[in-house]
Amino acid sequence: MDLQDVAYRGNAEYIEDLFSYVEICLKQDILARVEKAQEIHARLSMNEAAGRLPRMEERIRAAGGDDFWRGALAYLLKIKWGTGEEPSGTADAPSLSELVQKLLLPQTADAPEVYACAKGYERGFSVLFPKLAFSEDALHEPLALDMRLTDILMGWDEVRLSGIEICPPESLTVDAMDRLLQEQQSGILETVRALSAHEEIAALLLWGEDGAGKHRIVKTIAAERGETVVFCDLAHRGEEGVPDLKRAVLAAVRECALFGYSLAVEGIESFEESLESQLAAWLEAEILALVPKLYLIIDAEGEPSVGEWAAKIGIPFPTELKRQELWRVLLAEESLAEDVDIPTLANTFALTPGKMKRALSAAKVMAVNREQMDKKMLYHACYGQMSRHLSDKAVRVRTGFAWKDLKLAGQDKELLSDICDCVRNRHIVLQEWNFKKSVPYGAGISCLFAGPPGTGKTMAAQVIANELSMELYRVDLSQVIDKYVGETEKNIKRIFDDAAKMSCILFFDEADAIFHKRMEAQGANERFANIESSLLLQCIEDYDGITILATNNQGRIDFAFMRRFKFYLKFTEPNEEERYEIWKSVIPDEAPLSDDVDLRELARGFVFTGAIIKNVALQAAYLAAKRKKAIGPAEIVLAAKREMEKDNRTLDRDKLGRLGEYL
Repeated sequence: MDLQDVAYRGNAEYIEDLFSYVEICLKQDILARVEKAQEIHARLSMNEAAGRLPRMEERIRAAGGDDFWRGALAYLLKIKWGTGEEPSGTADAPSLSELVQKLLLPQTADAPEVYACAKGYERGFSVLFPKLAFSEDALHEPLALDMRLTDILMGWDEVRLSGIEICPPESLTVDAMDRLLQEQQSGILETVRALSAHEEIAALLLWGEDGAGKHRIVKTIAAERGETVVFCDLAHRGEEGVPDLKRAVLAAVRECALFGYSLAVEGIESFEESLESQLAAWLEAEILALVPKLYLIIDAEGEPSVGEWAAKIGIPFPTELKRQELWRVLLAEESLAEDVDIPTLANTFALTPGKMKRALSAAKVMAVNREQMDKKMLYHACYGQMSRHLSDKAVRVRTGFAWKDLKLAGQDKELLSDICDCVRNRHIVLQEWNFKKSVPYGAGISCLFAGPPGTGKTMAAQVIANELSMELYRVDLSQVIDKYVGETEKNIKRIFDDAAKMSCILFFDEADAIFHKRMEAQGANERFANIESSLLLQCIEDYDGITILATNNQGRIDFAFMRRFKFYLKFTEPNEEERYEIWKSVIPDEAPLSDDVDLRELARGFVFTGAIIKNVALQAAYLAAKRKKAIGPAEIVLAAKREMEKDNRTLDRDKLGRLGEYL
């Protein structure tokens, strides 16, 4: 039976026949070369009819190759594996021009003819050999098969590429959360589905916050279409230069070209703006035409300015109600402690679905060897998914105080409790009852605490943060206010932008430094001061979280500003009963207290604020420790005397009664 009547029995036999074709080409026997090419085509036709083309032929056809591609790749394979005598008689890697002259053109071809022919193959071979795209003389660049290309031609499809994920349709797995997310994003899926099916739309740009589901949407649509997607993530290549970034993309493009896959490029937003624009322009100019479909995935809160050549689809951030649904599905099979409240969890942390999954994974690690996952573990894991960088104008405050430590009147504690309940029930009011429609902005919680120093304003903020298991950051307004024009406004905006990514409570102490009464703008300084205070108020109203401002001098704050806060609490100096409770709370049970110390007598004799009482108690404890005795009236009176001297005040012996004897 004639060979041309027999289909190739496998890839190895096909490659061996190509080796024979190469040898004929090298002998410059044009007639024999044509006959051999016809024989190869005839055998491939039989393979095609049987539905089993050799693997190397599948890849060549997918990339749009011809007889020259077959000969050139076989030539390079023979050099790679050292099969028999080297085709060229040398182990040196040939260039594209040399391959054209040896395998395609007669020996009599002149240089311009070789150049023109080789130039026609340059773009296609740049896909197979990415280094050609960066060569100053691509036509004379030595060519050699790398390990991955060799594996592809030989039919060994194991992927050895870092930073590249190849996702065939069958690799898509869907869990309960994925199904719920698909329901929540059904409108977005329909849009992407329609755009992907549109033949004239070659590129789609999906943008949204990290973890919003962009990667999953691309996988879902590709799986529905029976397509494989190659994901190339550039986000972790920040130390590499532009050529290395492009090589990484070209490695993924080669997979797409040889297998007919679509390409998804991620992470270009992780570079500075100029480089991001440069990469996007290069993708449009050089890559778009090389792949069936290009997906550009960008982590961004707003629509990116790059990629105007692509159809843009924004992935919305999940609402509080949707976050609740997602958390319920995620935590359905977890053993949770009683202190875990899903609505509060969803209201406290504005996390995307992807970040929720990562937070749960981290919480599970913390819960190993424990029967239940508690609120502390979950909240700690959630904060791990938030941006942890707040401007250097703010410092984190430890929140160890609870309700029992706060000595306030009942109605004042009730107001603080109402602030906490606003966070817990925000989803009901804004989402279920749709107040978000009538109050489209200003959904945050703004509070103004006013009162003398030491009356509990900072402690109240700490109690709120502790009750809600949220982080508290104190903003140093002296660092925010800048003498240079415009810098104060930049500082204010930066603080709120960072805080929005952290789900934290902002605490502005001594707010009267900037929220002073508006002045008649007689000069530039007065005008800028009014602008700064108005900007701060606007940022507070736009911030969806909790903002607490504290002032020791309420009289300096413009009444028009005060009216725009949702909660106002005036802190007063504690009465005798409250001072007694403070004295009881600041002296631990473990501390030795002399029997002749009467806490009610202290509360009656010393009209101090809570902060001063704490200072006195601590200083008296150190005095007693130094004297190696229990804390007695003498140590307390001496500590009180020193505390009064800080403000140039003195104790009145007559008003102290029995305690006056220790002065």
